[in-house]
Amino acid sequence: MVTIKEIRQMSIEQRLLMVEAIWDSIAEDTTSEDLRIADEERNEILKRYEVFKKGDQQTYSWNEVLTYAKEP
Repeated sequence: MVTIKEIRQMSIEQRLLMVEAIWDSIAEDTTSEDLRIADEERNEILKRYEVFKKGDQQTYSWNEVLTYAKEP
């Protein structure tokens, strides 16, 4: 296994290539079963989506979210 110390000795370009290779390997090895979510999670997502479609939920623009996130 590679240590953090060894990784830090690599150039930024080498580290980015390593990260890309890791992501590619994850994508290649991932099955649809790995991406399954629990029924409880799926139901919650669907419930929230229905509320959103009805317009019963306040939404925020991306700029509003960024502004809020930057506030102390």
